[in-house]
Amino acid sequence: GGGGGGGGGGAEEDLPPGSGLYDPPPGDRTRYCSLYCDGGITLVFPASLGRDEPGFVSVDWTAGGMRYQLDRKFARLERRGGSLELT
Repeated sequence: GGGGGGGGGGAEEDLPPGSGLYDPPPGDRTRYCSLYCDGGITLVFPASLGRDEPGFVSVDWTAGGMRYQLDRKFARLERRGGSLELT
């Protein structure tokens, strides 16, 4: 699968794994790509990002009946900094 980015809304929370992020980070996602992969994995990442722009990369998957989401959030592109969150 493949697709474009989405903005706003919380409708993705009600979708099955592989069709969106369970807990989308806030903000404008119009410049983000979303990949909805077989096996129930969703990957969301910026299509492009300026050096001093904030952003995130997220992956959502199911394993052993549990649903997980990993978010790497950053205030700007650099080697360190930002946060890593597993929900």
